[in-house]
Amino acid sequence: MPDLLPGHVFRMRIDFGSSRPDARRLFLVAAFVFLSGWCGLRLVYATPMGEVADEPSHIARAAGLLDFDILGHRAVIGHTQVSGLFVNDGVLRASLSEFRPLRHRLLTPADRARAAAIPWSSGPPVYFVASGSIEYLPVLYMPGALGIAAGRLIGLRPLGALYLGRVFMLLGYLTLGALALFIARFGAVLLFALLSLPMTVSLAASFNQDGMIIATCALAGALLTHDPATRPAFRWLAAGLLAIMVCSKPPYGLLVFCAAMPVMERGLWRRLVAAGLCGIPATIWLAVMMRTSFVPRDVTPYPAGPLWPGRPGQMFDSIDVMANLHVLLAHPAQIVAIPVRYVETYFNVLVAEFIGDLGWLNVPIPSWLREAWLVALLLACCAVPLMQRRGARRWTLPDGGFTLSLVLASVIAVCLSLYVSWTPVGATMLMGVQGRYFLPLVPFVPLLVPRPSPRWRASALPAPLAAALGFVLVAPVLILSAVDIAVLPAVIRHRFW
Repeated sequence: MPDLLPGHVFRMRIDFGSSRPDARRLFLVAAFVFLSGWCGLRLVYATPMGEVADEPSHIARAAGLLDFDILGHRAVIGHTQVSGLFVNDGVLRASLSEFRPLRHRLLTPADRARAAAIPWSSGPPVYFVASGSIEYLPVLYMPGALGIAAGRLIGLRPLGALYLGRVFMLLGYLTLGALALFIARFGAVLLFALLSLPMTVSLAASFNQDGMIIATCALAGALLTHDPATRPAFRWLAAGLLAIMVCSKPPYGLLVFCAAMPVMERGLWRRLVAAGLCGIPATIWLAVMMRTSFVPRDVTPYPAGPLWPGRPGQMFDSIDVMANLHVLLAHPAQIVAIPVRYVETYFNVLVAEFIGDLGWLNVPIPSWLREAWLVALLLACCAVPLMQRRGARRWTLPDGGFTLSLVLASVIAVCLSLYVSWTPVGATMLMGVQGRYFLPLVPFVPLLVPRPSPRWRASALPAPLAAALGFVLVAPVLILSAVDIAVLPAVIRHRFW
């Protein structure tokens, strides 16, 4: 494409001053794999087993695949109905061997030596309660399961095999993330920042499948940055990836409809129907899980809250999903009011959890690092309209508004899913929402940010100035990713060792 002025004084894109069209993406890919891979590998071995959010139940989900336990089983323990899986007893004991639920004392070398000595069990698998993760589609647990199997094959004991499983989960995450950065036509710096956040890397270096979910969404978002006129298959590949993710996280299901854009082109309704069909596997999986494994959250008996439309003071002994749905149907305005009220009340907490409250949200990163990452994310958003490659999809106001509506509706859906499944009946304030639940939405932000058309040379700047601006936009993420390599493992060790 010709330049605006002769003599190559101006450039079409900011690409760090390089005339090679692939230099930028190769640089970001290499930087991501090196920096996040190094930081993640350090976190794999610095974080005690089980000390990432919900990790023991995620370990059971991955280990259960080795015993072909796919759907899980309900059981009654005492007077409580639970759901779980059958796993090797050695894996079960190792997954809990370094976990300190009451945090009474720090782990010692003797504690880790005893945990490392736990042998594999030669007996039948034992039942482990994994309510809350058993409903997730096991596809994204496959790297962890393969890591456990490889560890046993090479002679490692269960704890060593679990640490190897973490490494495999990290490798799966790095693979998906690198593909996303390589494919993206715009928004690559924002994806780089998302994939390098302390919270994201911590999840990626564990058995918690949220790391793989975030990377899957990043890859889907990257595919959607391509012009559908030249890469029509990419939109449906993205929809397929999102369908896999939605089987584990149904509240994100509306994101599948991003594949239907552009809004103003012919055939929109046909594309919307096709995108909707991608939700059928998730619907089937959800129905199977409701039939075989799902159990309501059991709690101490409590009276219904003020929004309950039934008899005042009615008692409940569990989180009743149908009753909470009845509450929302009786008060339609609360469908929006409840999420807005929660976000307003706990905004600062959600931001902290979004960027980096590690462990079970009990290991905060330094405040200066959190604030620096927030600035880096804002600068990465500024890079979206400036740094784009050939073959990028055009931005239009209808497409931006449509994407924004899907993202906001997904925020509401995430909040309401926790309201119906985790919050006491009739409550005015929901429970259970964490900042990390909004990380999978970030890859779709580039689709709603206004970008110049190809005819407007947004980067019509002298090459030195273009290179300087590109460096300013990406340097904070690079620097903070390098800082994390030293800071995050030190924070973890100070907390647990």
